[in-house]
Amino acid sequence: MQMALDVAAVAAECRTVGEVQSQLLPALAAATGAEIAVYHQIALGPELEEYGVPWPDHDSFATVLEPYPAVMHESPLIRHFVRHPGPGVIGVSELVSRREWRENAVYRESLRHLGFGDQLALVFSLNDGNGHAITLGRQGRAFSRREGDLLRLVEPHVRAAVRRSLEAPDAYRVVHTRRQRVRWAVRSGPAIAAAGTAPALTGRELEVLALVAGGLSNQQIGRRLGLAPRTVDKHLENAFGKLGAHSRVEAVVNLRVRMAHVL
Repeated sequence: MQMALDVAAVAAECRTVGEVQSQLLPALAAATGAEIAVYHQIALGPELEEYGVPWPDHDSFATVLEPYPAVMHESPLIRHFVRHPGPGVIGVSELVSRREWRENAVYRESLRHLGFGDQLALVFSLNDGNGHAITLGRQGRAFSRREGDLLRLVEPHVRAAVRRSLEAPDAYRVVHTRRQRVRWAVRSGPAIAAAGTAPALTGRELEVLALVAGGLSNQQIGRRLGLAPRTVDKHLENAFGKLGAHSRVEAVVNLRVRMAHVL
């Protein structure tokens, strides 16, 4: 609990993406025993476009990631979030065995050089409708359930810190991945704002759709989220329009297709 409080305190002080990188990412790493941490902004669209803010900030980071775009679809984390879209915390070691991870192309071609013997992802969403995540990695033992629970506890504080920091005009350095190309770039504000993304899904719309995918009725969703049924209907109506869907099943399928380009 003290570690979660410490991370929350650091998050509360972050006002720029540079401070997220220099203060919040190492605080998350220290709390979970990680050796590397990366904040990601990921554009929704027919092609993946990702901006990563790594800690520690090694110049070799972009070079090491050069093979990643070609194999990223084989990532156990990506496959998980395609099947289960929406916010969440999950570790590679929860999805595949250590041997399967070592044999995975994502690990072999790229992430092993960064020290991702295991990878723990905190995926969240801001109001711009694009994907945002923090991934943690280390070479030794797998991340524990306790460390995953800690990320769940601090998620609202991390999300608030990122939202606040993206409103600052300060420039920050990112690793930009697009069309099989990886390079360093400098951005300010949300790097994905000009990415030409699909219509934005709000965090609440994503929550409702995730529960729809779980088979819940509108009344059950309303009880789960503390919303009136009419409000749930409105969120679904808005989501249907943004996803070009005419039914609950079609909306979930279209969202999963979109999420395949996100995580």
